[in-house]
Parts: sequence; structure tokens; C-alpha cells
Amino acid sequence: MKHFLLILLFALGIVSQAKGDERSVAKNFKAAIKASGIKMESLGLYVSIGEKNKTTTVFENNSKKPMIPASLSKMITAGAALSELRPGTRFTTELATTGFIESNILKGDLYLIGAGDPGFVSESMWNLVNEFIRNNIHIIEGDLVVDDTWFDQVRQDPSREDSGVDRAYNSPIGAMSFNWNSVNIFVRPAAKKGQRPQVFVDPQNNYIRVINNAQTVDKNKSISVQVKRVKNPDKTFYGNTLRVTGGMPVGASEKVFYRSITEPDIWSGYNLRAFLERRGIEVTGKVRRGRFPQGSKTVLADVESYSVEKMVKDMMKFSNNYVAEMLVKQIAATKVAPPGSIPKGMNRVRQFLVENGIDQGIIIENPSGLTRKNKFQPKALHDFLISMRGHFDLFAENLSAYPLAGVDGTLEKRMRGTLAEGWVRAKTGLLSGAIGLAGFAGRRDGQTYNFVFLFNGASNKVWSARDLFDQLAVILASAGSPLADKGGE
Repeated sequence: MKHFLLILLFALGIVSQAKGDERSVAKNFKAAIKASGIKMESLGLYVSIGEKNKTTTVFENNSKKPMIPASLSKMITAGAALSELRPGTRFTTELATTGFIESNILKGDLYLIGAGDPGFVSESMWNLVNEFIRNNIHIIEGDLVVDDTWFDQVRQDPSREDSGVDRAYNSPIGAMSFNWNSVNIFVRPAAKKGQRPQVFVDPQNNYIRVINNAQTVDKNKSISVQVKRVKNPDKTFYGNTLRVTGGMPVGASEKVFYRSITEPDIWSGYNLRAFLERRGIEVTGKVRRGRFPQGSKTVLADVESYSVEKMVKDMMKFSNNYVAEMLVKQIAATKVAPPGSIPKGMNRVRQFLVENGIDQGIIIENPSGLTRKNKFQPKALHDFLISMRGHFDLFAENLSAYPLAGVDGTLEKRMRGTLAEGWVRAKTGLLSGAIGLAGFAGRRDGQTYNFVFLFNGASNKVWSARDLFDQLAVILASAGSPLADKGGE
């Protein structure tokens, strides 16, 4: 009996301490919000502790107010991609032909057949071509034909904000894509003032043409170089033309620009041609788009993608919009029918939410969050987080994809030197007038907070809101720690 009473008193002590911790968290939240100067009506906050049906609400504010989530939308996309496509799944890009090989010559067209691999990059192309050359083909007497038909031909979802921007984050989507459908432009000053700076294109290929109107200027001046995609002056040219303007000071460090391309299939075909030519293989025909014909197919080389969970990690760690839309089109093509499309894929994503008990509170039109049409209630997003924790077969891969505070991804430089470093896994989100942070904060006693922080308000308050959210995450990670009263330092 005495032993039982000791256990009971010990348990009651733990419960009492836990309640004290949660009261302290709520008190510290209120103090941090007040000090930030951000109005409560601009904030949507929900925090709980526990998992599945055993959660306790710790703090909430506007928890059922629909708010723009920005890239927190990718949390839903990540869960749906893992569930629909399954960890371990890979996609295969092929080089195939209906022709025949005679005296080291391929008599016929060579098809590059895309399968929706968002991670098909220079290394992938090198591996593909490296396998192809083992066929001992020296000349291709035909065209390079890119089969991009696994997805539809809608390159940018209509719900995207700023769909005309040529920055790399706004890249178009295609079943056959290469290097995230973006190009790197490196600019270095010339040796003397008045000369043209040096401009390098990576990867180098005939799809990109550069008009260099920039100047090397006095070393005391600031860098004013710009790179913009312009209308092709040559109407027979089907690639992209980039104009470099502005000034590059003598002795300045190299500056790099990342720009999206416009036609993923043709872009991929030109890069294939460049890789083949570097290995001494001549192509007599042109690069064009087309569908592989029905009938006999001879596969001359193929390369597998990374697994789905690696794709999800790439999307989440760096908030990659391109990967998000590629994954949703892949869901549509794989689970419904090709060609994969955003509308078909998003229907499956919404069905996934319902299957996980989220039948209201989340309006999601675009998988990346690069839109103002998505609207999430903080409590509904929190409930989604809880539902994912209930999937033993998915949650380990899902959780590892979240940026880790002070360590990697979009949180690499945030919350360093605090108790949150290495103890907060959360997705970031940012649009004009909207910012968010949501995920999980671990405590040293093994308990976990589930949290959603959203701000929708004045654009000049966005960075203040970001700082506030970092403070709130530190408060959570510090709870229960002997250093909590010292601010987690």
C-alpha cells in the first residue's frame, strides 16, 4: 500500500509539473506576442502536446480563422505524396527507339521518354548517356524526340502567384524535365573598365542564347548587373534568350543568377544533345517533341530516379515549388490516369485529407502554396499534423523531411544557439503579407509539442512575425528544461 501511494504521489507530481509547464508556456507566449507589437487579429496560433487522441491544448488564437498558409501547403503535399506514391517508389527515364543499329549508326529517331522525375539533373543525364554509349552508336541518323506525355502540357498552374516571373522558383513543369528547369548564369568582370563582363551558362547548351549588353565599371561602383529573359529576336529559334545588362565593377566577385526556362521538353532535348556530342556522338536531326509510337520499343538506356521519400525531402527542406507540382502531377498520372495534371492530382490530395479526418478547415488549390487561394485554419492544419503521426509506415520519412532548426533547409540559420537548435522540425512559409511556421518541438523529457503559427497582415510586419515565431518555438523547446527560465541559452 505504501509503495502504491508513493507511485501515485510521484505520478501526481509529474502531472502537476506538466500543467505548470503548460501554464508557463502560455504566459511566455503572451509576453512574447505583446513585446512583438503584432496585433492578435493578425495571428493564427495553435499548440498542443501529445499525439493522436491524447493531445492537450496549450495555446490557441484565431485557431479556426481561414488564413493564407503560403508554403505550409507543402506539408499536405508531402503527406499525400508519401501515402499515394509510397516510400521506395522510383520513376524511370528512358532512351528508346523504333529504329535499328547498323555499322555503329542508329537508323531512326532517338526518344527521350520522361516519367515525371523531379530530380533528373546533370548527373542523371550523364548516367543515361554513359549507358547509351555502350551500344557502340557513333551516329544517330534521326531526330532527338522528347516524349513528355506522361504529364499534361500545362506548364504553370493557373493558381500560381506571379506566374510570369522568370526566377528559378517559378519554373515550369513537365514529365521530361532537367535541372529543375532552370539555368545558372555566372557573371565575372573583365580585366579592364569598359569591357564586356564574362558570362557563363551552366549547363552549356544551344537552348540558351545570351545577349551581353553589360559593362565592366570602375571598382568603386556597386554591382548593378541584371539578367532577364527577353523575346527571341530570331523567330526561328525555339529556345530562350537572356539579356545581361548593368555594371560589374573591376575586381568584383563572381555573381550568379538563377533563371527558369520555358519549355521543359525541348530544354531537356537540347541538353541530351549536348551530352551526346561531348561523348563524340553525332546527331544529324533536330530536337523536337513527340509521343513514342505504338509498337515495338527498343530501350537503349534508362536511369532510375531517387525514391519518393528523397523527393519529398528535397521539396520540404528547401521549399521547392517545382518538386511540389511535379509530385502532384505524378500522383494524378500514377493513381488516376496519364496525362498527370494538377486538377486531377489535387482531387486526390483533398481525398487524402478526408481519409485522414480533415474534411473541413483546409482549402487547398495549389500544392506548393505559391498562391493566395489556399486557406487553412490553424487548428485544421494542426489536426493534419496529428493524423500523420498516426501513420507508422509514413511518419518517419515525413518527419525527417522537415527542416531542422539551426541545422538544415530553410531553418539552417534560424534559432541557432538556443534550446530549439536540433529540437524543432518545422516547415516555413512566406508570401507578401503572409508568413508561417508549423511542425513539432521536442522537449528533453521526451514529450512533443505540435504547433502551427500563421501571420496574415501588413507586409512590413512579416519579418517581425518571423522573429516572433522563432521565439515561440524556442519557448516550446525550452519547456521543462532547467535552462527554460534563462531563455534557453
